[in-house]
Amino acid sequence: MPAHWLLKSEPEEWSWEDQVKKGVESWDGVRNALAQKNMRAMKCGDLCFFYHSGKQKAVVGIVSVCKEIYPDPSDETGKWGMVDVKAERPLVQPVTLGEMKADPTFVDLILIRQSRLSVVPLEEKHWDRINELGSVKREEEPKKPRKRAKKDKGTELEPEVGVRATSEVVDEGVEGVVVMDSTKIEEETEKDDNKGGPKGRKPRKRKAVESTGQVLDVDEKSRKERTSGSKVVNKQVEKSATSTEGDASLRRSGRSQEDPRPSCL
Repeated sequence: MPAHWLLKSEPEEWSWEDQVKKGVESWDGVRNALAQKNMRAMKCGDLCFFYHSGKQKAVVGIVSVCKEIYPDPSDETGKWGMVDVKAERPLVQPVTLGEMKADPTFVDLILIRQSRLSVVPLEEKHWDRINELGSVKREEEPKKPRKRAKKDKGTELEPEVGVRATSEVVDEGVEGVVVMDSTKIEEETEKDDNKGGPKGRKPRKRKAVESTGQVLDVDEKSRKERTSGSKVVNKQVEKSATSTEGDASLRRSGRSQEDPRPSCL
């Protein structure tokens, strides 16, 4: 049974696209002792994941070992070797390092524990799980549209059934006012219409008529006082008018009010 491996490559230096175009290529330039040991254990027919390191950090395809280790001609010391690999197929969906870290299957994966190792041996469960993740095209989640901040126009409260939305405040002495079902009795300072009234003005008392849902009368005592005051004023006006008419008659007859003489001589 072939073993499974993972080979890391910088896509700027040698990418999956480069491997596909070339078909078969030597895996040279490995200068790590543990990575060289893993390459020496490779056999023809072993399957390897092609992994893009750098910014992408994802498994993107599968290659197979077609030639076992032999000297790397780029090494003058003759200490390091290389293998030849052949492009087999790409993954339907790249499997990122982040996905592997989030999956409990890879808790003991050497790729996560030794991130600098360029040739990584894989267990059977790791190989199967990466193939499983890479065989399904996962759709990207659609970006949620940003909500525009709405201007605060004030919160409007909906009134309950049978109740008005705002309380009605009336001056004392106003008759026949329909009021709400529930109000409070409180004193308020009446603001001047011009918003520039004299300072030190005493606040007028206002009260919210107790709510019964019916038309309420005002205080009887206050109404009588106002009525009697109006009668006195009316009498004074009538007396003044009578006096004025009398004076005018005397002036027309040529006599004063104190003259005792009869008017007809």
